Amino acid sequence: MAVTLTVEAGVYRWTDANGKVHFGDRRPNDRDATSIDLPDAPKNSNSASFSNIRKVATNDPIKPAEKTRLLKFSKIIIDLSDSDKVVKAIGYRFYGATCTSSSNSTVYLKHNHAEVNGNAYKTHFAKLLHDNGYNVLDDELLIFSGMESQSEELQIAAVIKAIKINSCRRNNVADQVEVGDYIRVDWKLYDPLNREIIYETTSEGSSHETYGKNNPVEVEFGGLGAFDSAVKNLLSQSDFVAALGRKERKSNVNSDKPLTIKLSHSRKKLSFTDQIEQIKAGTVTVRSPHGHGSGFMISNDGYVITNAHVVGKASEVLILAGEQRIKAHIIRQNIHRDVALVKLDESAPLPALSLARKGIGVGHSVYLIGTPLDESLGHTVTRGIISAERRMEDAQRYYQTDAAVNPGNSGGPALSEQGEVIGIAVSGLFYSSGGSLNINFLIPIDEVISALQIQDVSESLFK
Repeated sequence: MAVTLTVEAGVYRWTDANGKVHFGDRRPNDRDATSIDLPDAPKNSNSASFSNIRKVATNDPIKPAEKTRLLKFSKIIIDLSDSDKVVKAIGYRFYGATCTSSSNSTVYLKHNHAEVNGNAYKTHFAKLLHDNGYNVLDDELLIFSGMESQSEELQIAAVIKAIKINSCRRNNVADQVEVGDYIRVDWKLYDPLNREIIYETTSEGSSHETYGKNNPVEVEFGGLGAFDSAVKNLLSQSDFVAALGRKERKSNVNSDKPLTIKLSHSRKKLSFTDQIEQIKAGTVTVRSPHGHGSGFMISNDGYVITNAHVVGKASEVLILAGEQRIKAHIIRQNIHRDVALVKLDESAPLPALSLARKGIGVGHSVYLIGTPLDESLGHTVTRGIISAERRMEDAQRYYQTDAAVNPGNSGGPALSEQGEVIGIAVSGLFYSSGGSLNINFLIPIDEVISALQIQDVSESLFK
């Protein structure tokens, strides 16, 4: 926990030029400051006791029977706002061979509500879960480049609602400090895909530990003992462990074999603008736990095309179509070609877009539909031309276009003037400021179908 949250002596309050109120343990030299009466301090040196820490039993964690959903520790917050004190005493420092003498040094929390710089706590939390068989994500535990592309399925936050820390430096033992601490934590489990808190609970923990000169940083505020105890007691709650559980979906699709789908092809001579409402109805937003992209229906039985980088490592995504929210699962991906096939979990009246039977030439007009930047901007239409056809560094074939492509457009359809899908948006070049250079790239639709090993039941594509 950040040492800067605590203070042992006086606390001062001052207001800066912008009217913001500050608190600190040192009087600023360049401005007037008011000394704050520190609350909860012992009236005399004998009124506090080193052993006056609430003791909590530590239970054994439950070992999960099956692989749990991937969990990431989001943040740790200290919230003692139930107290009316701006500055709150949370412990005392003692000395002497028997830890019975008080140095009359009180440890205060300068802010009763603040986010903690808790990297050590986050990593410690992740290691405790990992060691007990849980599926957990933490940057410090990633030992290979590329592993960071994993996407958490759940996030957890810790809100410290009560804390007590006493320490004692024994005169007869050099460089040794004993720490007794207690903590009560409210835990909130968040589903980033559905954007809701799905479970809340509380656990407590306490410890009594001795620290030596090899770990002085932890001695400054207190060790991780009480936090460890609270985490283990969290993992001993069967309802919490059940909330982390994964609902596995069995798929009969073998990605090594062609998947038969009845694709849609236009038989009418209509323009893009004549079909715009039908096309928009078949274009969707694809929300994953780490963000969103675009996609479109390729069949009337619930198959959606998008980019592999849109779905990431998730097994489940949410399809947003107008007011509809439809759960869907990843059927197959081709990471090298950056394409993915998604299947709706339930039927929905979303029309399939018509796929072009042949490619498109340079200079022809192209329309893009997608959800750039924010989910509220769904069904945004942009127009440009096919600027070039290129082989890029990955040896793959792309259409280049000046039609606007922004973050969130990825996976959306690119259509010809006849309203047929000729490719999907995948990337673009941008200034460092984020502005587009009008050099954007599309994956040709025939290569999308081929990379996903989709076989049309009605006819071969692009004959």
